[in-house]
Amino acid sequence: MDSSSPLTPVESDALQAWCEEHSRREAASATFAGESTLQNYCSRAYGKLGAENIEEAVCIAIDKGFIAGPALNPGLFRKLTTQQVKLGELVGQGLTNAQIATQLYLSEGAVKSRLKVVYRLLGSTKSRVYFAALVCKHLKHQARQ
Repeated sequence: MDSSSPLTPVESDALQAWCEEHSRREAASATFAGESTLQNYCSRAYGKLGAENIEEAVCIAIDKGFIAGPALNPGLFRKLTTQQVKLGELVGQGLTNAQIATQLYLSEGAVKSRLKVVYRLLGSTKSRVYFAALVCKHLKHQARQ
């Protein structure tokens, strides 16, 4: 994507695969790497991007144009409430469920329940990374308009 990216091509591919796939195993398969190898590439990317975790690293990489991120389906965001999009933003900032609960004045259990609802709406089995990546890309797209 961006020639000024601090990421190696294999690190970019690892982040891109993880934000498109629904599990670590599927992302590893898409990059022809083992799960531990994929994790190592992503860990190196965290450090280079100053991220705390995979969700934050993917959002930084999308925001800076280092990876494309998942394909956007404009109709998908019509299904999500404003609070669900906010939930995705907080996930993309690398916050834990407990930290999100504090910010949204909810219990941690309520955050988990709301994430499960969102995953079902997205057709995802349970991918925090995919959700964060979709919201980051959506917000970046909206900012351009």
